[in-house]
Amino acid sequence: MIALALEANPFLTWRDMQHLVVRASRQAQLQAEDWRTNGVGRQVSHHYGYGLLDAGLLVDLARTWLPTQPQKKCAVRVLHTPTPILPSMRVRKKVSACAGRANYIRSLEHVQVQLSLSYSRRGDLEISLTSPMGTRSTLVAIRPLDISGQGYNNWIFMSTHFWDEDPRGLWILGLENKGYYFNTGTLFRYTLLLYGTAEDMTARPTGLQLPARLHRLPPGLHTGRASRLLLTACTPHRPPPAHRNRPPLPPAPGPGPGHGLGAGPAGCGLREPPPLQRPLRGLPAPVCEPLQYQRPPQSPPQDHLPAPA
Repeated sequence: MIALALEANPFLTWRDMQHLVVRASRQAQLQAEDWRTNGVGRQVSHHYGYGLLDAGLLVDLARTWLPTQPQKKCAVRVLHTPTPILPSMRVRKKVSACAGRANYIRSLEHVQVQLSLSYSRRGDLEISLTSPMGTRSTLVAIRPLDISGQGYNNWIFMSTHFWDEDPRGLWILGLENKGYYFNTGTLFRYTLLLYGTAEDMTARPTGLQLPARLHRLPPGLHTGRASRLLLTACTPHRPPPAHRNRPPLPPAPGPGPGHGLGAGPAGCGLREPPPLQRPLRGLPAPVCEPLQYQRPPQSPPQDHLPAPA
């Protein structure tokens, strides 16, 4: 499915694809007890993530997806002094998401929690994170077979359940003993790592963002060849083999100016053909409009052929 989306829009980045996958996934018939609605109204589950990926919707969104703005990282140092871990503990921190700075984040993508702690039985400790918009994500579930007493030393736990949420507000880290009553531990360091973009992604339209088959990057965004005006109608076309014992017919002339959406002199449907359309060595040149071939004249009937000598 990812390949289909990239075929529809080859200029998508890895972050663009993640945004598209989130938007093109649905709960559908997937059954789980932990389906919840996050802060931006999307259904999400620890078992299935955002659900079943709709290939058709993914490709439709990919065709007209506007490039995502550069990713920002905001690190919030929450705790750096040793603190005993209680049977049920909440660590609260109100953050501004680096507001007023160059790395300000308005819409979340990934959220990471970096922890250093000790615990007598590591598998009994459940760790969760709740966002300012009320979405709760379980970072570490209980594991009855994990009896290690080493804890976590600068371990990083990640969640994508807060995708597109506004990170400004109160974040709550939950630590809860789900096993042996006499477990003990110490929380040494806790850092909240926010990744996202300064753009309000929830303000983007849910459907097509540009006229179909037409892509233009917004001002100020330049990604090399992608910064040109592209018409996605141009695809390589391999002509059929020539008729036996006959020279190949020349292709029909390409459409002139004014044909379709700004056809160029080569009839390629591009005002400025990008370098990507140059043919590779050993392959025929790409042709955007189907070549027109005339059917070879049929052989004369058998009774009109001269008799063999």
